[in-house]
Amino acid sequence: MEKILGWSSLLKGGSKLLKNAVTVVALLLVTGAAAQANSLSGRVIRLADGQGVPGVSVILNRRAGDGIGADIITVFTGEDGEYHFPDDVSPSSLSGASLSVRALGYQQLSPTASPFILSQNDEKKLSVNFTVKIVNDLSENAPASAWLAKIPESNEKDFVRLQCIGCHQFPTPKVMQYSKQIEAGAVAMGMTDEESSAMVRKESWEAIVKYMRARMYDIFPDGTNIDISKLAWHQIQDNETTLFNAEDGKLIAEFAATHMPRSYDALTGYDYGAELGVSTKTVIREYTLPDTSFVREVAMTTGSPYVWGADLQKNRLLRLDPQTGKQDWFYVPSDMPTGPHTIVGDYTGNLWIAMMEGDVLAKYTPEKNDWKLWSLREDFDGAAAVGSEAMVHDLTFDKNYKLAQDKNGNIWLTLIGHNKMASLNPDTGDVNRYDAVQIEGRSPISISLYGTLLSDDGTCAWYAQLVGVVACFNTETHESESVIEFSEGSGPRRMAIDGDGILWIPLFGSGKLVKYDTNARKLLNTYDLPDLSAAPYSVTWDPKRNIIWCANSNVDAIYGFDPKSETFSVLPLPRGMGYLRRIEVDENTGDLVTTYANIPTGSGPSKVVIIEVGD
Repeated sequence: MEKILGWSSLLKGGSKLLKNAVTVVALLLVTGAAAQANSLSGRVIRLADGQGVPGVSVILNRRAGDGIGADIITVFTGEDGEYHFPDDVSPSSLSGASLSVRALGYQQLSPTASPFILSQNDEKKLSVNFTVKIVNDLSENAPASAWLAKIPESNEKDFVRLQCIGCHQFPTPKVMQYSKQIEAGAVAMGMTDEESSAMVRKESWEAIVKYMRARMYDIFPDGTNIDISKLAWHQIQDNETTLFNAEDGKLIAEFAATHMPRSYDALTGYDYGAELGVSTKTVIREYTLPDTSFVREVAMTTGSPYVWGADLQKNRLLRLDPQTGKQDWFYVPSDMPTGPHTIVGDYTGNLWIAMMEGDVLAKYTPEKNDWKLWSLREDFDGAAAVGSEAMVHDLTFDKNYKLAQDKNGNIWLTLIGHNKMASLNPDTGDVNRYDAVQIEGRSPISISLYGTLLSDDGTCAWYAQLVGVVACFNTETHESESVIEFSEGSGPRRMAIDGDGILWIPLFGSGKLVKYDTNARKLLNTYDLPDLSAAPYSVTWDPKRNIIWCANSNVDAIYGFDPKSETFSVLPLPRGMGYLRRIEVDENTGDLVTTYANIPTGSGPSKVVIIEVGD
């Protein structure tokens, strides 16, 4: 028997599982002709009826390094519950690797309840079968957004999502633990009546919100001059130098105290809200990065096989070879911290990087390992506070997410710290700055001038302000026009434009997708996302498939939206805390390329993610 199975470790736990009437355990069989050689495959069945379960994530976790490419690979089961890994997953890479399954509403039972450790099996095809059972409690693998689903929708809820999901998911496990401590504290103090416990919650949440206003300084890189240790507490809480002010903080605290769950012990009644958009051909490859790095986003550039990433924390760029998994790092040649933030490729093989600190735009030419930096600094008084610098944030791109310049050769940028649009001509070095839409009662940094892109004719740099404004900045008249106003908590963020001039606007706070005709200057439609708490950080136009991809921050899934059928599909990610900020479509393969990007650095998974959609 041991020789047939080839895996002595199976036998150690198999008999116990059989005695407990689990109908199918892992059988690692030499099946030869059943599938192609050197592939890992199997089936996932339901304990209740023995039927195959479709749409289950099967996750292979291998040792990083050794030139194997992605260290974690995920595939999905088909209608009959069968799965198979790509043929390039060599048997030699499987020894000591783990295999597990993940699906909303299911729990893995066998071969083990935890990830199953594989042993050596040279030159043989493995078949690993899993049994799962249906569970009503979804708390183990539901996304953070699920805990917000039963809270009634309101402008206040939109605003809380906008502010509390901007850096990390909400609620995170730490937030859940804090909530439990609040309730336990009220009991310990004997404040269990409704009025007293409400007061405890309110004051507790007010304290944590003030703390989070201070933690925004975590967005800056190693060696930062914008250092919280250089400021007094009253400066840190200054309304002029925080992303949300004291009144905003009170609204958030009141909402959390009133509406957030008081117990996180169980979760029921949640589903994705749309059909799964995966098949047995869908493959997710994850490449683990150092936990001390914050590769905020990634980009591809024409002619290069590599994935490039902006490591904001370490002031450097990542070059990842997807075939081998090899990681190389290239530091920004600067005597001050820069914090590479937004990275965009161009059609000639260059990378353009907006820097979070130092008011710098950089061009990097990989072929020559050559850097060029331009300064956009103006009126800097040397203060250490947020908003004291211009903070070059985003730069204009086209429908293919490649660098876009107007007819005069200008790149347009958003300066989030000063609420200004800026033009930079890389040939002459000329820089000009212009006011974006002003919002009464808001400091420039709290207006949060964010994403920008350029129209095909180069006359309109569309930009978004998180407080609820999208506008065209006319690159010829240097004025804002066609201003679109949303509610304050809606949170338009990073947009996309398609080949027909349709502007796609994700509303981060309210969980919607807006379709706007830039030619007619007319709003055409607004679509609810499958989960209104998904927090779509950006959208990407896919010119190969003619669909929109939503890079969500709070739902551990990517949404695909088909404009023709006006329907969404869901592509689940293989893990929790899957915070996405942007998705790039590989112009050669059509693969989706992204990265997990929680703040503060190290608070969530640190990985580059490449997805072969399988269509």
